Amino acid sequence: MKINGKVRLPADAGARLEQSSLLGEKYVQLVAPAEETAAGRLGDGSVIPVARTGRNTEVEEVFGALSLLLNGGGVNQLKTITQELNAALGGREPEVRSMLKRVNTLVTTLDENRDAITDALDGVNRLSSTLATRKKDVGTVLTDLSPGLKTLEKQRGSLLAMLRSLDTLSGVAVATIDASKDDMVADLKALAPTLKALADAGSDLPDSLQVLLTYPFTDEVLSGVKGDYLNTYLHLAAAPGTVVVPPLIPGEPTPTEPPAPGEPGAESRREAPAPGKKSPAKSGSPSAKPSGSSSGSPLPLPSVTAPAPTGSPAGSGTPTAGGETR
Repeated sequence: MKINGKVRLPADAGARLEQSSLLGEKYVQLVAPAEETAAGRLGDGSVIPVARTGRNTEVEEVFGALSLLLNGGGVNQLKTITQELNAALGGREPEVRSMLKRVNTLVTTLDENRDAITDALDGVNRLSSTLATRKKDVGTVLTDLSPGLKTLEKQRGSLLAMLRSLDTLSGVAVATIDASKDDMVADLKALAPTLKALADAGSDLPDSLQVLLTYPFTDEVLSGVKGDYLNTYLHLAAAPGTVVVPPLIPGEPTPTEPPAPGEPGAESRREAPAPGKKSPAKSGSPSAKPSGSSSGSPLPLPSVTAPAPTGSPAGSGTPTAGGETR
């Protein structure tokens, strides 16, 4: 092929077989690529490979395909297809129009997210490659999974019963919450000031808790102790009827609580002498020890029993009114 020397063609130019018109002459069109990638120019003896060549559809091929369609029975199939389409779409034009709009929206959305779809497909490809390299591990997992599935199959009844119980529990919980939601909301609203006060306390709250753990003597008490003693001022209020019990000392008697006024034996207890003291003898009464007294324990009164004084010898005593021995 002879080419005008004034035409500059790059080394990677292509060739196409074109036709001037429907029935016109054929010619070869040399086309430069959109972006020149190879350096240099086509020179004498250069060869354009088949990969960079092409041609248009021939008129003979078009008529041959049309003849096959008309003579091979394709028209009858087109008629059947048209009738079925008319029967399917007849009276449903609004629905078809709405479907086409939704399809258009779907296609538009897919087109806008084609990069994300491509990335997802690439991720699936990488996952498939990873699974292919770990085929043995996957097989082991699937093999070990079989006993677990068998166990679940055996416990299918228990699982269903549990799910039914959960459904019942959820119903009861929903009913309970619906019935008590007003009270719950009121409690939460009433709790809001307390929580707000705790939040406003800030760092003072932890310090207060630290002092609370040392109640009633805080850490500051130690700073008031000088040496091995501590001075303390106490205010005590003893209300009427308060009984102060002294500490018990071994060898000393424990005083009994006197009866309240109005109780049985109050008068007798008031007239009874204190332990360790002798009652005054009345005029004309004998001062000798009564015969038959062999113990220093006092005889019990009808309502009050007086304790015997410690250290009194056996058989000693003083007769008093009523035959009582002290």
